[in-house]
Amino acid sequence: MNIKQAQHVFSRRADFYYKGTWLQLIRLPTLSGTVRSVLAGTGLAASVGVIRFDLFIVYLASALMIQIAINIINDYDDFHHGQESFKW
Repeated sequence: MNIKQAQHVFSRRADFYYKGTWLQLIRLPTLSGTVRSVLAGTGLAASVGVIRFDLFIVYLASALMIQIAINIINDYDDFHHGQESFKW
């Protein structure tokens, strides 16, 4: 990044007004794909053997946290590179 690009990025941040909520930031509709994947894997595992529900809960929570983190990082990266504008 050269100096002109850096100045443009920093000047644009002064105009940043995000009026959304954390629920919008984590994108709740995208989490259904994560839950379905975990449930599908658990269903396949149930057809083979016994399911440990403690591991199921840990796996589900981990998958949801990873998806939420990726959504937040994606929004930050899009804003940082000027691909999205949050002036609502």
